[in-house]
Amino acid sequence: MSDDDRPPAPPRGTVLVRSGYASLFEHMGDVYAYHDLFGYVLRMSADVAALIEAFATPRVVDEVLSDAAIVADRDLAGEFVSVLVAHSCLVPVATDERDQVWDTWPFRGPWVLVHRPAPDRASLLTARLDAVSEETLAGWTLAFWDAADGERTVREVRDAIAEGLSPELRPDDDEVLATIARWVHHDRQYLRLSHHPGRTYRAPAFPAPPYLRSTMPYPERPPGAPAEPPLSARRVVSAASHYAGDRRRPMDRFDVDETTLSHLFRDPHPALGGRTYGEALLDVLAAAGAIGPAGGRVLEVGGGTGALAAGVIRAFAARWPDGVPRLSWTIIDLSPALREFQAAALADLPVRVRFVEGDAEVANPGEADHGGARFDLLLCNEVIGDLSALLLTRDEAADVLAGRAVEGVPAADADVLRRHPALLAPEDLPDEFRLNVGAFRLVEIAARRLAPGGTAWISEFGDEHRFPVLSDHLDHPEFSIHFGHLRRVAADEGFEVRYGEVPDLLGLRPGVEVLATTRGQFQALRALAARAGAKVEKVAHTRETLAAALGDRLPLAALEGLRWDRAGHRVMGLSPGDFKALLLRKPRAAPGAAVTGRRPIVKGAGSAGTPSRRRPRRGRSRPRTGPPIRPCRGSPGRC
Repeated sequence: MSDDDRPPAPPRGTVLVRSGYASLFEHMGDVYAYHDLFGYVLRMSADVAALIEAFATPRVVDEVLSDAAIVADRDLAGEFVSVLVAHSCLVPVATDERDQVWDTWPFRGPWVLVHRPAPDRASLLTARLDAVSEETLAGWTLAFWDAADGERTVREVRDAIAEGLSPELRPDDDEVLATIARWVHHDRQYLRLSHHPGRTYRAPAFPAPPYLRSTMPYPERPPGAPAEPPLSARRVVSAASHYAGDRRRPMDRFDVDETTLSHLFRDPHPALGGRTYGEALLDVLAAAGAIGPAGGRVLEVGGGTGALAAGVIRAFAARWPDGVPRLSWTIIDLSPALREFQAAALADLPVRVRFVEGDAEVANPGEADHGGARFDLLLCNEVIGDLSALLLTRDEAADVLAGRAVEGVPAADADVLRRHPALLAPEDLPDEFRLNVGAFRLVEIAARRLAPGGTAWISEFGDEHRFPVLSDHLDHPEFSIHFGHLRRVAADEGFEVRYGEVPDLLGLRPGVEVLATTRGQFQALRALAARAGAKVEKVAHTRETLAAALGDRLPLAALEGLRWDRAGHRVMGLSPGDFKALLLRKPRAAPGAAVTGRRPIVKGAGSAGTPSRRRPRRGRSRPRTGPPIRPCRGSPGRC
């Protein structure tokens, strides 16, 4: 925040109190403040949340800022108070915030599902924390909803709808304000209020603020909850413990929290030319010479619901029926719930599937079932985002390369990085960053477990040049993948590397129209459909498939707010182009030659790839405690 952008500090002696509309929520160690009258969303660290709670009763600002038990840095805390006042989390005593509502612009939430069974009646539906909220509108409430287009203020909307109503049906001011507060409240989030009209946000230089574009889906924070570092600031983060004890119903997991491209395209789809994701992947692997009529030994790391294995095996059996006896399939998975589901879902396949409990980062996958035998094909589809990600500063990276211990950095992670020193070239590093050390380990394991000439398919969301970013909208941590780093590791391990976007590799037809709705809106749609006796699967629906699933009792024409887009741009909450893949081929070893190109561990400051001197930091590093406070940017694209 620059000096020009910083809100003015409250005058000395100002008495403030926490707004009665300010609610606090928590997820992965970050705290979110939501304003139940305007819909503002702020993401902050726990110490800023404590600052809000310090004003539970009216307090003089200077007194709070002087309290060492609450404030560690008075100047910084003063800036936070200014931001909290600007977003109405803290307000002057005796303020009636409802007075401000009349001159704000109401925006309908783009995540709201509207069911309009008749012209004079409609229902609004949203979902939050797996609970669906619904409210039926008629009369003036329906007229107000339809007129709340972001181009007229609340006052103007009230006056406009009053002209079309008889005097006895016109709402009074208290009714209007109460309805708006109910619609904005975090339990519903049908509406948001802005201090600017929608036409202001059409300019590229002035986009709509994030709180107008995304919901706040997290659980409430208990009053006085102890502060803990955000997940994004912890040294090593992995989803291993989450999956080791996972007992959630697998279809619920992939329908709600962790929808993947392969899950959405598990059925034959026009965007894949009538193929399933598994069939399309088999075509890619066959064209690359990774699999053929001779069969082979396949290891799948993380089997999900088993849909990928089913798609590939059935396509293999249809193409090369004589090769089925020579095809073996092993799935390694940490989740007991997923292994049980996979066993049931894949029981009728023409190939017997073996299931192994294990962590792909620390085990030799499949050894228990194969006595150490190598595999011909390794599939790791949309899994490596769950593996370990390590947080470092630039100076700590230099210490790791020099063989010096760094507090909190596991020795195994340091060894991985020293085997691939080019990853820590100082000129390429920001002040603070993460590295996908778990994914690096998996590539190393693939180099050991694949037979000469074997192939690995490794896919996930990420980018070739961007350092890992936490996807904090899930019920467990996932990090995007720096594919430039992963390619470097694969090359170090001696692989021939092919890289590309998953849609391009699979031959996705980008122009096919599909449902692009958000996770919460889809939950609301499924609940509404179930009430009408219909079942809607979470797949990449076209208008035709969704209309067929809904049936005559819930016509698609009666639903408003559903978003449709091109498959190449967005499918449900996913942007297919965000997903990349490596297709790795292990060379066939010449007699007496090594089968990998692994480099030795780098030790000592004079080793290759080690900086000869430390470079000064560029600017301020982000505090290890995480971002103190900022407007919430909403859920990433995978929501």
